[in-house]
Amino acid sequence: MRPQPAFRSLLVGACAAVLLASAFASSAFAGSSSAHRARGAPRVLVVKHAANPVLGALRQRFGGQLQVDRSSAPHRSKAAPHRLGYYNLLVLDGDNLSSRQMARARLLSRFAASGRWVLAFDLRPADFRRALRHQTGFWARAGGPKRRVFLFRRTMVGGSPEVQMIEAPRLAPQASGSLSKRRRRRAASLATQRVAGMIAAALHGKVPGQGASSTAPPSGSLASSSGDAAIPPELQHIGWSFTQVGQAKLPGGYWSVKKGSETLTAVPPPGSQTANWRITHNFDVYLDNSEGHPQGNSQIISYELSGEFSPKLPHESFVQMFRTFGVGLEDKFLERAWWTGIFEDMATPMAETSRLLQWKASEPSTPNAETNYSSGSSFKVGFSASNKGAGANASYTVSNEQGYSIPNWGVENQGSGNDLAWRFGARSSKEGECDVRSGYRKGCFHGDGTPILPSELSLGQFQPHASGWWRSKSVLKPGTKLRFEVESKAAVVQTTCSAWAAFICGPYHWDIVPRYIYFSSPWPAPIYEIDAGAVVPIPVKSLSFSHNPADGSVKEPVTGTVELARPAAMDTHVIVYSNNPNAVAGSPIDGGPGSQRTIVIPEGKARGEFKILTNDNQLKPGEHTTAAITVFYSEPTTKQLRIDAAPR
Repeated sequence: MRPQPAFRSLLVGACAAVLLASAFASSAFAGSSSAHRARGAPRVLVVKHAANPVLGALRQRFGGQLQVDRSSAPHRSKAAPHRLGYYNLLVLDGDNLSSRQMARARLLSRFAASGRWVLAFDLRPADFRRALRHQTGFWARAGGPKRRVFLFRRTMVGGSPEVQMIEAPRLAPQASGSLSKRRRRRAASLATQRVAGMIAAALHGKVPGQGASSTAPPSGSLASSSGDAAIPPELQHIGWSFTQVGQAKLPGGYWSVKKGSETLTAVPPPGSQTANWRITHNFDVYLDNSEGHPQGNSQIISYELSGEFSPKLPHESFVQMFRTFGVGLEDKFLERAWWTGIFEDMATPMAETSRLLQWKASEPSTPNAETNYSSGSSFKVGFSASNKGAGANASYTVSNEQGYSIPNWGVENQGSGNDLAWRFGARSSKEGECDVRSGYRKGCFHGDGTPILPSELSLGQFQPHASGWWRSKSVLKPGTKLRFEVESKAAVVQTTCSAWAAFICGPYHWDIVPRYIYFSSPWPAPIYEIDAGAVVPIPVKSLSFSHNPADGSVKEPVTGTVELARPAAMDTHVIVYSNNPNAVAGSPIDGGPGSQRTIVIPEGKARGEFKILTNDNQLKPGEHTTAAITVFYSEPTTKQLRIDAAPR
């Protein structure tokens, strides 16, 4: 669970169904749409040219009132060179930009640095390696030549940097190639609309996969000001939230209208199913340090899984589930297809990463939990805090364990060593025991051999949750990349009586057929890469003022500049503190003479600026006072600023 100041609601990305696009052919944005926009419609800037079905779906979702401008070059905007802040979405198309052009695109860097959304289409592995990995600090390496849709932004959540990403590796559902052309286009259009709905929701602040959490307020030598559980700005932390969405077309059942036997008098027509999912993998890295070790003792790396999986879309009917077959003079349920039977997830450190880490905990931890389980993490992070400009030891507790109910299901923790792994499985139903994982067929069928009805959780939406964390054996240096094999998959199940005799289905014809759906690629497992060294503080190179002394009698403002020894690896908080009321750095502290504010040095930048407002309060003409201005980034750096009161 993500440790944030307030409970972050589980915001499901799937939006209500909308009408199908009138044309599934790729739509292109070039030029501007209607001058009158619907309230809340995004303002889009396209680099060069972009063509993708999702664009057409977005245009349809917002009507003809979506405002779109085009930049003819990736390094500038001819449409509005001085108004880039006007747009809230940048669109790139890998089919129209080379990896080199994408990596050098100033617009990409500017949008990412400002915390606005970037939407990219048809990306090659080189596009991630050369451009997007640098902007996100994250790389999901998976099989396939291209990934159709990738949406991301760098933002602050609870005052701490987080990279939020949504990916649809493909738009057409898996296994849809066997459908007729008309049905294939319809299935792809529905999937496209679903992705467009998630993008529209994200643009309005509804990001999927952000689980609710609770955190204890900071503790240690610093007193908590108001019980605020926000991550303190001095604590070095960064999070990555990576959501994958997809669909898979499921095949027909064992029986069909054309396939029967002399004992069957009626075979019901099959339905049509499309399995669908939204799975989020969250990684967080914390620097565990203190005032005595400002560069850190170790890093804590946490992993969290959340999401949802359904065996069919809401408007679809099961292939076979509630329809009876004619058997002589009777009606029998001979087939139940397809229902969710198994869900598995693993997060395995690669060999070179595993040597750097030590496993600490994982949830669900019970080797074989039934019906109820808990997920979440609980650990304490030490950090060097600013106590009115001076360093002080403090700690922050991450505690976000929650309980979950999975009626008629169970979960096994299959982790070993540094490897995290869980297996959720159906255990029973309303009509009897049916443990799909064991392969024990008897519990899944009645005495006459007809399959039992699966549980409601197997027929509806299954929502898994799991988490774990590691501690590094030493401080991981800047630039250290950690790599994990991360794989989630589900098995949909078909239980069938494959041969009905006169009055019974013999045990040798009680068939259980699981069909695994891999959410990325079946082999090799996707590799997720994160920049764990990003949380290691960078030494402050210098602290300077635009002028010193300053004339307090005219309330002369002073611009302060803090420069790091090298560009920041993540959006970095720096606390600015003044101990003198004649040099105001920000908000007052505890009613005393001091004041402070927090500035952010963007990722990739080495400098940050701040304002000091001077005054000559309580000073006689010709007198002066000196303020100690401290910038705190893991440890304090102080410089004196003189404030004069001009003689009269």
